Amino acid sequence: AARAIGSEMVRLLQAGGGSGLASAEAWLALTRLAAGVAVTDAPKGDDAAPRAGVEALASLLAHSTHAAASGASAPFAQLWALLLLNAHAAPSAGQCEHAVGLLLQLHARLRAAEPTAGADPPGAWRADWLRVLRGMCSLCLDARVRSRDATLVAMQRALLDADLPPLPPSCWLEAFEHAVFPFLSELLRRWVDSPEPEQERLMLRAVTLLSKTFLHHLSGLLTLPSFHLLWLRALELLESFMRAPNSEMLAEAVPETLKNMLLVIGTSGAFEHKAKLGGTQQDLCQLTVSVVGAMCPQLTSSPDLGWLWGAQHDGAQPEHPTPNNTVAAAPDEAASAVPYGEAPLPVG
Repeated sequence: AARAIGSEMVRLLQAGGGSGLASAEAWLALTRLAAGVAVTDAPKGDDAAPRAGVEALASLLAHSTHAAASGASAPFAQLWALLLLNAHAAPSAGQCEHAVGLLLQLHARLRAAEPTAGADPPGAWRADWLRVLRGMCSLCLDARVRSRDATLVAMQRALLDADLPPLPPSCWLEAFEHAVFPFLSELLRRWVDSPEPEQERLMLRAVTLLSKTFLHHLSGLLTLPSFHLLWLRALELLESFMRAPNSEMLAEAVPETLKNMLLVIGTSGAFEHKAKLGGTQQDLCQLTVSVVGAMCPQLTSSPDLGWLWGAQHDGAQPEHPTPNNTVAAAPDEAASAVPYGEAPLPVG
């Protein structure tokens, strides 16, 4: 029955039946039906029904203005919750990857529909965007999800995709405070409560995600008056991960990640500013030396980093090492999460 319903829905939508749904309620009702078909637990080797459900969902997202709308009066929050539940409940890895691909496409449409690209977006739009990021974090944390690799790749794309319209630094500050930092904190809490090999691998990739996101948006973040507080919070989390119990992998990987972050921030010139930070008697360089010296003393004495702290060798400034802006990534992070090779959904 599900297979027949899904096939008929695809035919209807391909014939233009979804584009004329002026009512958001009718559109959402049809979307719920398609989502139900998409998570059908099909017999082994026969994924026609869930595939048809995914195709119907993709068509509904592509051909309706309801999918791009945001704000308290729009159905975006309901649609996002529906697609997120679809990803959580997907009975197989393949269906989970298809569901995550739809989430990515909806995120791309939301970003493209930003009413004031480059300026501070309205509060309703920001709320929807943060809802998307937190939802992706919840997928990464859910051990029942069939393809956590795909969800982490989706999270990385949402945070790092340079092809999407730019956002102001204040938005990225909120992304760290309300999505990235809480995600890492919850990962660490779960590891302390119940260490599992798969969880350790996810924690390593999360540290890489934190580093990549911080460095990718560094130039904008440096303009924030509260940058030093953001930097201290990142250092605090890195130290917590480095000292996580029963994890030699993190104890070895985090200092290397931190070293690369220090090199990139140093190359940006941020440590050359000598203005005292609010509430302290230290500039950013001094503050960083004191914190890093306590957590990783080997880094403050490393010859590769001496130039960051104003060290001189034989009266001459040493040659700056080349930072690694890409940061070592787990092998799966280049994998695509877009279902069935679909192109991103159109904005119009």
